[in-house]
Order: sequence, then C-alpha cells, then structure tokens
Amino acid sequence: MIHRTNQSYQALATQMGRIAYFFAPPQTVYQRMSQIQNIQHVQVVEPVVQRQQPMPQPQPIEPMLQAQPEVILVNKNHDADEVVRNI
Repeated sequence: MIHRTNQSYQALATQMGRIAYFFAPPQTVYQRMSQIQNIQHVQVVEPVVQRQQPMPQPQPIEPMLQAQPEVILVNKNHDADEVVRNI
C-alpha cells in the first residue's frame, strides 16, 4: 500500500510539473550582442523659432450637480423586482 501511495504521489508530481511547464511564461533567451563600431558624428541644427499663436482660453467648466438616488426600503416579504417596477 505504501508503494502504491508513493507511485501515486510521483505521478501527481509529474503531472503538476507538466501543467506548470505548460502555463509558465516562455523562457527568455539572452544573446550577447556585439558592440557597434560605427561612429557617426551628429550635426546639431539650430531650431527655427516660429511665431507663436495665441493659445485659446479654455471655457470654464460648470460643476455638475449629482442627484442623490432615492432610497427605497423593501421588507423581507416583498419582492424587490416588483417594488422597483411599481416605482
């Protein structure tokens, strides 16, 4: 019996390992990249100043008043759906 229980646990461990392997994220493979030897000089270009246009002024936002929902108490012997339909 102990031998059969041990085999069952080994089979369970194998299955759990297969499930974990199936749902695990893919293994990342790191490849060493060689260093780039090409060096190019960058030419700095002066930015062109454009005439600024006036920014439009945003319209003031009026606060919206939120209506408080009406609270309706339902007794335990009443059907809540029927009470809502009657309103």
